[in-house]
Amino acid sequence: MRKPKLALSVFACGRPKPLRNLTPTLAPLLAQVDDLNKDIREAKKLLGEGPQSGVARIAKHQAWIEKIELEMSEAENALEFAEANKAHTQAQVAEAMKAYIETSKEISAEG
Repeated sequence: MRKPKLALSVFACGRPKPLRNLTPTLAPLLAQVDDLNKDIREAKKLLGEGPQSGVARIAKHQAWIEKIELEMSEAENALEFAEANKAHTQAQVAEAMKAYIETSKEISAEG
């Protein structure tokens, strides 16, 4: 004798609504089974090997981290270079101003 299909559908995902309304006792249990199936699916997705797996997500984020670390290293080099050039340029400005002042004094003294 075969089991009725109704018994098989109790644990199937996406069960028909009439089955959910069989009894007030059965409905919350079926809802709980649905929730547990969702939890199992999400856990398997994270623990699996697909593109949404934890390993794939970590690898993708690790690539971003490495790119950001490279950008930070380049920024440190650019900052060091710019600060050194700024100091050098400021020294040239100071020398040029000093020369201008001396030239201005000489012109004023002659005139």
